[in-house]
Amino acid sequence: MIVNHDTSAVLKSIGLPSDVEGCPNSENIHALFELASLNKIALLFLESLTKFCDIRSLKADLLRLRKHHTDVTNLTSHLSRVFKKQGVSYAFFKTLKPFPSTPADVDVLLESQADVIRAFKALKNEGITPTTKDKYSLNMYSKQHKLTVDLHLELSVSNLVYLNKRFLFRHVVEREVNGVMVKTLDECAEMVAVCAHSFYKEHMFMLSDYYTIALLAKNVSPNDLCELIYQTNSCIAVSAAFKLADILTTKAFGIAHSVSVQSLIVKVLKQLRNSKLVKMMISKSLKMPYEYPKVPIILALYDKILRDSRTRSSLPKALVASASTSQLKMLLTHFSRKSY
Repeated sequence: MIVNHDTSAVLKSIGLPSDVEGCPNSENIHALFELASLNKIALLFLESLTKFCDIRSLKADLLRLRKHHTDVTNLTSHLSRVFKKQGVSYAFFKTLKPFPSTPADVDVLLESQADVIRAFKALKNEGITPTTKDKYSLNMYSKQHKLTVDLHLELSVSNLVYLNKRFLFRHVVEREVNGVMVKTLDECAEMVAVCAHSFYKEHMFMLSDYYTIALLAKNVSPNDLCELIYQTNSCIAVSAAFKLADILTTKAFGIAHSVSVQSLIVKVLKQLRNSKLVKMMISKSLKMPYEYPKVPIILALYDKILRDSRTRSSLPKALVASASTSQLKMLLTHFSRKSY
């Protein structure tokens, strides 16, 4: 397996917090910053560099990204206060990363249709305006924070449910953000949600996904994680992500199963069913963001439909929706992007 040189350089610059110290390459800093940005870890990359070298040429970018991160945490705490006041059952996911992040939107999973209605009305009263919607999601925009709020009734792609939220809501915890107690998924559920999202919806694995897995690993029980993986029928998605994470860790840092992420990967992959599809997902050359091959993704979705009753029950509506021109165009663009 060959890992792209710049990909390794970005990883080495950041290191693995608490396991491997970063060793930045200041000679190619602008090219590496572009790659980090494409992989949604721009702020993590720059914050890591500030510890070791002069980044005056990227100072404006650092300040802009810090402001973006502050806007995300401010919006998250604001939404939590609103939801608590209105009795909305919710959980943030893919938003509160275990590293300084700058997501384009704030993702909220809602437990019922009634929660969607309550959340929508409450946010509209707060000046957060609706933009687009589909069967299972409603997008709103906060002009104050310059961020989109995605309200999800289900985790779906083209109206096909890819993750059963019933099991995720068993893993909701509270964390403090800006002095406010915020409901979010615990480490196990967040890891599964990130792997499933990148695999089934985006068809792409990014360095932001890698660092989410790597930094959550030390607080995740392999047995608890495997239980949730089997409950949500996410074996192929998680296995593929873990295989990629293992390759990236080994190639970048040259260590064997001595750090938290590799220890977790080894223990989890031993417990998961071995699928030929996972082997088909990994090509001989690894450049990030990594696009999963098209044919194995389609076969994996078919396997998901066969094994997962929740996914299967959403299939008729997904087929009807896919018959529309707009949905077909949206589906096709998933296979031609360089990032998401």
